[in-house]
Amino acid sequence: MRRPSRSADAPAPIGGYVQALDVPTPGSLLFVSGQIGEDASGVVPDDAGEECRQAWRNVLAQLDAAGYAPADLVRATVFLTSEDYIQPHQEARNDLLGSTQPTLTVLVVSALADPRWHIEVEGTAAKQAAT
Repeated sequence: MRRPSRSADAPAPIGGYVQALDVPTPGSLLFVSGQIGEDASGVVPDDAGEECRQAWRNVLAQLDAAGYAPADLVRATVFLTSEDYIQPHQEARNDLLGSTQPTLTVLVVSALADPRWHIEVEGTAAKQAAT
């Protein structure tokens, strides 16, 4: 269903994602709103790595609730409030996604909607129509 692609005329990805991904249709798409590093009880971990893990766990929970698997994730955009979160984010993402490598954009921004949050992850998943 997914076919990674990469031009030799552009830089190689830096771990855990692909430069381009062809997703043939017909099928269905799931758009996941930004998921923060807060659990269902409202707790935001103090540790950067744990906050990143929680944000990705929340993305995976949204995929699961809609009947999608982690392997269906084709695109993610990550917003971080500090460069200090880049490495913990990459480690959390790679650990939780395993061999799944979506396309990826990571941005460092000045703030998110709540000052307790340091990461927000939005995604798109795709799966082929049942035959």
